[in-house]
Amino acid sequence: MDEKTLKEAGLKVTPRRKAMLEILLGSGRSLTAEEVYSALSQKQNCNLSTVYRALNMMAEHHLLQKNVHGDKKVYYKLNLEHHSHQLVCERCHEHVSIDLCPLEQFKRDLQENTGYLITGHQFEISGICPRCAQKEKKKY
Repeated sequence: MDEKTLKEAGLKVTPRRKAMLEILLGSGRSLTAEEVYSALSQKQNCNLSTVYRALNMMAEHHLLQKNVHGDKKVYYKLNLEHHSHQLVCERCHEHVSIDLCPLEQFKRDLQENTGYLITGHQFEISGICPRCAQKEKKKY
């Protein structure tokens, strides 16, 4: 992530914010604030409350998506697009992108009925991935 991304979002460019965005970009999946903190603290001196504030600020400025998963933890991921669909494993938190958009007609109907100009959406389905399901079968 470059400085331009932060500037376009109306945020001050700091080494910490840039590093946090790089951590999220490199992960390829959603991360909790604790996971971001763990990775960041290996590179910079910081505290967990600072990481929470920065992540929430970036989410408010639409650089990040903030979601609560089945484990009741808050996860952050880069908001690379305003239109995404994904399957999320409740156990290992693996994300699988879904290319098909089942919401296009719903979006058009919603715009027509409410007058809103809909600029994007995220659609997430939770479940258990085949690898985790196989592990659970072996337990019993």
